[in-house]
Amino acid sequence: MVLQDVTRATIKYKRYGGRYGGIDPGTGIEDDMHENISVSNSGDNVPVSVKYDMGWQKRGSGRKYNSKSGVGSMIGHLTGKLIDLDLRSTDCRICSYWEGKGKEQPKHNCTRNWYGTSKAMEPDVGLSLVQNIEEKGCTVANVIMDDDTTTIARIRSQIDHEVDKWSDMGHTRVQLGNKLYKIKEKYKKDFTADDIAHLQKCFMYAIQSHKNDPKSIAENISAIIPHSFNCHNQCNESWCKYLQNPDKYRPTIKLNNPNLKVELESVFMKYVEEKNVNKLAPCGSTKDNESFNNMVAHKAPKNKHFCASESLESRVMCAAAQKNLNFDYITQINEECGLSPGKHTTKTSKKLTRKRKLQNTLKGTTEFKRKKILKLNVQRQKQVVGEVREGVTYQTAVDILPTSAADITMISAPITIPILNSINVDDGAYARVFFDLETSSLAMDCDILQISAIYNDNLFNQYVTPTKSINKYASEVTGLTVSHNFLCYNGHRVDSCLPQQALQNFIFWLHNIPSHKLILFGHNCRRFDMPRLVNTLQQYHLAASFSEKVSGFTDTLPLFRAKFPDLKSHKQEQLAHTILKSTYMCP
Repeated sequence: MVLQDVTRATIKYKRYGGRYGGIDPGTGIEDDMHENISVSNSGDNVPVSVKYDMGWQKRGSGRKYNSKSGVGSMIGHLTGKLIDLDLRSTDCRICSYWEGKGKEQPKHNCTRNWYGTSKAMEPDVGLSLVQNIEEKGCTVANVIMDDDTTTIARIRSQIDHEVDKWSDMGHTRVQLGNKLYKIKEKYKKDFTADDIAHLQKCFMYAIQSHKNDPKSIAENISAIIPHSFNCHNQCNESWCKYLQNPDKYRPTIKLNNPNLKVELESVFMKYVEEKNVNKLAPCGSTKDNESFNNMVAHKAPKNKHFCASESLESRVMCAAAQKNLNFDYITQINEECGLSPGKHTTKTSKKLTRKRKLQNTLKGTTEFKRKKILKLNVQRQKQVVGEVREGVTYQTAVDILPTSAADITMISAPITIPILNSINVDDGAYARVFFDLETSSLAMDCDILQISAIYNDNLFNQYVTPTKSINKYASEVTGLTVSHNFLCYNGHRVDSCLPQQALQNFIFWLHNIPSHKLILFGHNCRRFDMPRLVNTLQQYHLAASFSEKVSGFTDTLPLFRAKFPDLKSHKQEQLAHTILKSTYMCP
């Protein structure tokens, strides 16, 4: 890259010979020539492999392709440096102004250099860039790009030597997924999204594990669908778990619809054809072009319109300089213009450059990729669980459709069962507090209606206003009901407070007990009281303050069963009647 050109494009917005300046293809090509093992000493043109893609200055919807401008970039396959770029624009602010007045526009640097459709920009720019590279004394031998345009056909029609095309693996994977999802619409019960993800994974593994070996790739792709239908005649023992150990084999997906098998094979066998498998074998990628497109989008946001002026050219040139020179280009431009870059600018540029190099190094490691996949899976699982719990919250024209109560009812969060550890309570270091709860039902997410506890002669009793309806069977046992939004016991209103306030009162009472450590004793608390109390504490984010004072729980039910094995029932009512010779009062 010629820094002077970058400076002019950035500062003076100058155009060179009708092409958008700022990039000297010689630098990028020279680096690729030195890296290319095919360099000859005969003085002939050096064959190079390039990556090509085009970015647009308008957000795409997948249905309309009407961006007014696009930037095509060609990057060296071996070095990852930007070799050349070109820009197409269908708009010019000055021309549009004078055309609106019906007058001839004055002489100016017009930014409009394209009068065709947006779809035709990419093939035209691709051919233009290849021709420009050929003029520099290089031979474009291979072009890595997606399969969405006729760029390679136009290049071959204008270039007098053979140009091979390598398919981009990322786009190929997406295209395969789109085809499989179309099949899924016909076989919704027999073919799921997880099946599609697994087939895509197998497809990519078959290619990348046999790079530059078209024959092996074709054999492995041909075996994917039969393997998924539990037919292993074409499988290879190196990856087929059934051939390695049939007794322990457990298929990842189970497909059995014969019609589905026919359609899937028709899709996969397209990639086995010689012309297609030869494109896949090199495992080409245009990630560098996508990275450059992101840089352009960062400097020329897609929600803004820049192509009507020379502003877009300047922003694209800055992105090109950043791609090849990292963030140091800002300092170099200032020095070229005779300006002091400043200590802060220099320091920040070096910091960003180091950060980018570190990120590029980490992103290429296997560990980083595994963590990324794991993180995506966790996020996807949380998303699915959240959507199920929340019901219908957003959907096309959902407000027009009839909505039932079940559609907007949120399912409670899953209950977290606390981990139980044994502790020794016989050393006298723990104060013993006896407690009991009354709840609105037997469910794990029920409301607590009453908290009662006693320590020596210190008594705590707190009624809790419920947030849910009380089960009628629970009311028969406890005598607690709700009347006119007030909690009542045996038909009489009692003083109650909200759950959070009740829990805070209970925790405050526990903290006032002189002992530093407490053990809560409850009858059948291990299965009933403890998990419901802990769940409610977690729901209101009070578990931490509760744990500061309470060390654990002790269930008295096993003690009474061991002490009085002959009793038919060990409920609190029966124990009070048998042992204390008294009547048990519930609340």
